[in-house]
Amino acid sequence: TVERESEGGMLGNLDSYEIEGGETKAEVLQNLTEFQFACVSFISLSFM
Repeated sequence: TVERESEGGMLGNLDSYEIEGGETKAEVLQNLTEFQFACVSFISLSFM
């Protein structure tokens, strides 16, 4: 789903950002997804 969106959907604006490294758009989106999951998990555990 993320890869389809990255082709021309709402995530098409990702190209307007300057991202360093030789990563493809799919790799960047995967990294962002994992980062978001980690942040949500951390916040959830902080309130326990």
